[in-house]
Amino acid sequence: MTVALVFTLACLLQDSSATLTHGPLRGGSDSRSMDFWARASAPGEYTLQLKTDPTSSSQFPAPKTSAASAENDLTLHWRVGDLQPATKYVGMAVFRGDQEIWSDPKLSVRTPAGDDAIESSVVFGSCSNERAYPEQPIWGAISAGGPDALVLLGDTPYIDSTDLEVQRRRYREFFAFEPVRRALSETASYFTWDDHDYAADGQWGRVKGRENVRRAFLEYHASGDLGLADEGIFQSFRRGPIEVFLLDTRWFGDTENSPLAEGERSLLGDLQITWLQRGLQKSKADFKLLACGMVWNSAVRPNKRDCWCHWMAERDGLLRWIGERKISGVVLIGGDIHRSRVILHPVKSLAGYDVPEFISSPLAQSVIESAKVDAPGLLFDVGTTSAFLRVDATRGAEGALLRARILDSAGKELFSKTMGLAELSPPKEK
Repeated sequence: MTVALVFTLACLLQDSSATLTHGPLRGGSDSRSMDFWARASAPGEYTLQLKTDPTSSSQFPAPKTSAASAENDLTLHWRVGDLQPATKYVGMAVFRGDQEIWSDPKLSVRTPAGDDAIESSVVFGSCSNERAYPEQPIWGAISAGGPDALVLLGDTPYIDSTDLEVQRRRYREFFAFEPVRRALSETASYFTWDDHDYAADGQWGRVKGRENVRRAFLEYHASGDLGLADEGIFQSFRRGPIEVFLLDTRWFGDTENSPLAEGERSLLGDLQITWLQRGLQKSKADFKLLACGMVWNSAVRPNKRDCWCHWMAERDGLLRWIGERKISGVVLIGGDIHRSRVILHPVKSLAGYDVPEFISSPLAQSVIESAKVDAPGLLFDVGTTSAFLRVDATRGAEGALLRARILDSAGKELFSKTMGLAELSPPKEK
């Protein structure tokens, strides 16, 4: 037998045993499309097929094909389009050629309703260390509430390296972790990074190897288009009364001067700020949630530098711009600090109304007691190793309402605050 024939037979044998090593997991979605991610065991083209609810008259959506290669670490990305709003799809299969290599006939996924939906729910969390906490019931508590979307604010996972292979390995480990795998297979999910998945503790900006970090992030997440001009990973999405602007507070830090505060350093960078301003001005959502890994305040543990307090001129410049444009419904969301907190920032002179900040940290990680720092407008503080933030919004005859709750791994409510849109709006001109 020739060497060439042996090689050919080996390739055929490998192809016939190809399967998925990870996923499929859900990424972002809208009322007409859904993104999915997976990783294969061998190079080749793989096709994903969704099925519809048997009670629905909708046709099966067209199958989508993605190519796994050594260049992209065998990762797969599918965007399934031409879907129906608020429709459940039950059953999913993945094929390699004509061979079905993976299927789950009971997996149920649903497209969100359109922008005119009268209610929606979004969950936020950060800091999940599966190596230190191998049991994480928090993910089951999140899924049990059936949110419309899940947003992970960074340190998910802990990587602490800009080496490409280390980045890839840690994503493989995290997405194979059963509680995470199960939650991300069920819920539309969006991601940003914080310090431990961007580089190392407390780092930002032009760290060595950051191009590897962005490459691995794009390979291992199904979130559609991220950032602009190969810079950053910011994005936005809409769920009925809520629009989330998911910011990147690492990539641009200290790489240029701030367009919002003359002579000051920038955290978001001109490209991202311009995108954010356009999005806020265009948004028709009642509530605009500005979410990132960092906290938006200065009440942090001693010597901590990676928080908005070190770019406060830009933060206040953004709030001032919001006030000048009379943009209502702005809410701040952060993570990172291993405590869950709520602050009502007394910034009426800037934004036209006091702006709330909700901090959700950690999902599963140690508590940092030194982060228990008083702050103007502090409404709540808790140190627990497992918590998440759930935000629900509704539209009714009396206007739009937003309810924010901090919940623990048993689903117990630790804090709740309900706000009307009128509270988050500048005063009406006489």
